[in-house]
Amino acid sequence: MQFSSKQVLKKYWGYENFRPLQEEIVLSVLQGNDTLALLPTGGGKSICFQVPALVLDGICIVISPLIALMKDQVFNLKNKGIKAEAIYTGLQIHQIQTILSNCIFGDVKLLYVSPERLATSSLREAMKQMKVNLIAVDEAHCISQWGYDFRPPYLQIAEVRELLPKIPILALTATATPKVAKDIVEKLHFKEPKVFAKSFVRENLSYVVRQTFDKNTQLVHILKNVPGSSVVYVNSRKATKHIATFLIQNGFSADFYHAGLSTTERSSKQENWIEGKTRIIVCTNAFGMGIDKPDVRTVIHLETPQSLEAYFQEAGRAGRDGKKAYCVLLINETDKKLLKDIIEHFPLPENLRNTYNLLCNYLKIPLHNKPSSAVNFSVSAFAAENKIPIRDSLVQLKLLEQMEIVSITETSMPFSTVKCLVSKDALMKLYAANPSLEPLTKMILRTSEGVFEDFSVLHEKEILKRLSIDFFEFQSQIKTLQQLRIFNYQPISEEPQITLLHERVDAKHLQLDYDLLKLRKEQIVERAKAMLHYISSVHFCRSNILVSYFGEEIIQKCGVCDVCIAEKKSGLNTKQFESLMKQLETLLVQPKTIQELAETTAQKPEVIVRCLQFLSDAELVKCNAKTGKFEWE
Repeated sequence: MQFSSKQVLKKYWGYENFRPLQEEIVLSVLQGNDTLALLPTGGGKSICFQVPALVLDGICIVISPLIALMKDQVFNLKNKGIKAEAIYTGLQIHQIQTILSNCIFGDVKLLYVSPERLATSSLREAMKQMKVNLIAVDEAHCISQWGYDFRPPYLQIAEVRELLPKIPILALTATATPKVAKDIVEKLHFKEPKVFAKSFVRENLSYVVRQTFDKNTQLVHILKNVPGSSVVYVNSRKATKHIATFLIQNGFSADFYHAGLSTTERSSKQENWIEGKTRIIVCTNAFGMGIDKPDVRTVIHLETPQSLEAYFQEAGRAGRDGKKAYCVLLINETDKKLLKDIIEHFPLPENLRNTYNLLCNYLKIPLHNKPSSAVNFSVSAFAAENKIPIRDSLVQLKLLEQMEIVSITETSMPFSTVKCLVSKDALMKLYAANPSLEPLTKMILRTSEGVFEDFSVLHEKEILKRLSIDFFEFQSQIKTLQQLRIFNYQPISEEPQITLLHERVDAKHLQLDYDLLKLRKEQIVERAKAMLHYISSVHFCRSNILVSYFGEEIIQKCGVCDVCIAEKKSGLNTKQFESLMKQLETLLVQPKTIQELAETTAQKPEVIVRCLQFLSDAELVKCNAKTGKFEWE
């Protein structure tokens, strides 16, 4: 029996109706159309491909760049009784083969893969044998060179059309400008595309930019005055712990989260926050993807993102229940300086060559060599060792990745693996020479299937329990077995990994893509300018700045951002308010009293007072207590 889309929605998600635009997108997919869905954060993108996957006969291939997001979605689908699988870095060959076999002969409904995995011959051959009903491309802006997070492997997705020419593609993103949307359609070779774009206006969100010399004090002030769940974004792993500790010391329920934590730690912290056991989560941008927590009342950024795309996506995690929520960006002069530095000091070719050379030295790669596989890599450790600002390192490594010189993946091995390097006869000799190693060796052989043929998952907890030994004893023995070349043991690694895609060359001979470098400079500078305009403006509605950036026609002001509220309090109309603010910014280059400002602008003193109060709250003007004169900071 085939269910309708609404029956599937009710059966597995418990909803009677779709959210706005979801039903139209699902219907377009079911009609076999190539479809582009532009839905802001919290718009329910995953439903748009998961429901059709269950309505149609066959399997949906979901292409996603984030391993953590794949794992979360597969876990949630399985909990609903939906058969789903994911193939990602760290799985062994036999595990991948089992998953692919189940997708061909079993009843798996959704298979999640990375764009890099999509390029492998094994997956492509398997896909030819699968009954594919849909190809869903999540975070589709990554395919566009105009996108803020362009990833070269995404360009290979279009090649799937040659394998499955009659299968529709659904591309989804929350952050596409008109230029990016057009590029997505072209790069994916859409046939008669259907484009659905939900308004980027979030009427329940109040966007606030507050300039302050003391961000921590402002943070406490906001959290005391706005009850409810909160996300606090910072730019470094170290800062997550530091700020969380600071909040706990000030009486708040808080915890920290970043990609460097173990899977168990991340899951536990995330679950406690979702269930309301922890009120505030302090995190890097690794947090939030795919998490549907509707009652977030504040999203607070302690540091400024480098693009409005990134900011809009992160801030959009507030108020998904439709109730009033606040998106607060705390800034100071350092934030503005960093954006100005991006505009003025984009990496030159010599910077990239130097970073490439430092990277190869850091990884200990000799000239004319390349590692046979990916290696663990910490950007922060690399930056610290070479005394390079971490932001510079990130930008330059990203450019090297986009030029296909290196490849960086977010995580590597979510579990330990082991492979036996010797024959069974050799093991008998080991037992005779090292009887103390016999119990562990036999237990590994007993619990790790296929260990002689390939790397197999090592079930450490089970081994410790069965042998009644502690982890330190296990580590000591496995290290000895490694040294004797009995086993090749690969411990759990949650670190990102980096791959050098070609053998190392002398840095001066490194082939750089100068056209791409020029294009990237234009884009990054344009984004930095847009972000600088957003945080610096005291004239324009914050919501209008955001939605117009994404190409949406402005109909009216939001009325609830900090600028709109200041305008209401001033008693002026929009044009008068904007004009006055521009005048004050110019006039206060030199200190002036309220009376002098009133006379110069031909405004009542009480109007000037209200506007100065707004500028003072934003720490854009200061008053000299002795002279009573105001000046621009």
